[in-house]
Amino acid sequence: NLSIGFVDFFGGMQDLKNGIIRCVNNPIERFKEDALRILRALRLAAVLNYKIEKETKDACKKFAYLLKDVAAERIMAELFKTILSPNGHNIIFDYIDVWGVVIPELLKIKGFKQYNPHHIHDVLKHTCVALENADKDLFVCLAILFHDIGKPDTFTLDENGSPILPEGWTFLT
Repeated sequence: NLSIGFVDFFGGMQDLKNGIIRCVNNPIERFKEDALRILRALRLAAVLNYKIEKETKDACKKFAYLLKDVAAERIMAELFKTILSPNGHNIIFDYIDVWGVVIPELLKIKGFKQYNPHHIHDVLKHTCVALENADKDLFVCLAILFHDIGKPDTFTLDENGSPILPEGWTFLT
């Protein structure tokens, strides 16, 4: 009946007003139908600076493993839009376990200490702070996202717990 006007069965208008991303009905069912919806939720939260509702957030994290069956091109498109968005740095940080399903090397930078007097954050936080402050250029943001991704696999400490730097390198103080 068109005379009724707009009918909002799922409270979508209220969620928009409150800045909330929420799956329609059961988020588990929605993500099992199409796992890319997980990354879409993250991207929308990043672009719109919205919060993801708790059930949806929990399902994003619990069912992130489903992303392994999503086409790389579709994942890439969502990643690019996320890192270029105003809140992308927070979404990468807050959902690193989800992004780590599709880029496993990202999981290694979480909590990885930097033995450098010029770094006050672990590698993940450092990367996200750099993303926050970067020009919103795709190549710049990709370079920032991946610039320290190899540190955990190549970093070594000597017997005294000091970092071993390549020959000729030093920390500037």
